[in-house]
Amino acid sequence: MSGLIGLFGQEANLDQVNFKYNPNKQKKAGQKSQQQSPFPIQAPVQLFLFDTAKNDNVVYGQVVLLVRPIQPNTYQLMAYQQQNNPIINFQIVPTVSWILRDQVVAYLKDPQGRQWTLRFADPQTAAKATISIAAILNPIKNNQVSTYDVLTGNGATVTNEDNVTVSYMGFLGINLPFVGNSFDSNEKYNFVIGASNVIKGYSIGVDGMKVGGSRVILLPSDFAYGARGAPPQIPPNATLSFLITLKEAVTKNPQPQQPAQQ
Repeated sequence: MSGLIGLFGQEANLDQVNFKYNPNKQKKAGQKSQQQSPFPIQAPVQLFLFDTAKNDNVVYGQVVLLVRPIQPNTYQLMAYQQQNNPIINFQIVPTVSWILRDQVVAYLKDPQGRQWTLRFADPQTAAKATISIAAILNPIKNNQVSTYDVLTGNGATVTNEDNVTVSYMGFLGINLPFVGNSFDSNEKYNFVIGASNVIKGYSIGVDGMKVGGSRVILLPSDFAYGARGAPPQIPPNATLSFLITLKEAVTKNPQPQQPAQQ
């Protein structure tokens, strides 16, 4: 897979669907160069396509998933095994959907309605890719908190003053949909929605979730740590992004369970 990643390094020609491969540069590629990639997403994944006629998956094996800017606020998603032969190649538009299950498995529906399954190497890479897709499909507008549900739960809907337990991964938002380094994560974080000891945007983002669901929330700095930041992890005026799963809740008005999402 390191050879595939080399196809999409700093030698990429963003004006053509064509990429130069420099084996010497590929050997030197490391974490730093990947962080400086001109692409919001650049990650190895296992790729499958669901064949409706056969009711089974077509296995493509390991590929590079790539999202690249093609003009301001417009992005293209591609998956490659070979330099000039993309398996997936389409513009990311509102009809595209992205569901994340089990932290590393994403279900992608393209504009033609085809369902692709992508298995990431680790939860952090999957989270960053999911946040990037969410930031393209539902970007921050008017300096307000933005949310995108990547899995709808089947439990109670939570709201202000409910006591909730979540797992989350938090990242710096670096010119979204580019996502920076993770600054925090927690598998079991308990808080009360709207409480004063929780950053405002976090409560706003979780409000309205269903237990069992996962959501991306994007926080402008005014709804996070503002001009002061939270040194050393969070600089001043930082946009933050979170992938959150709502695990449990004690609600003021218990609601009946809904059928699980298919």
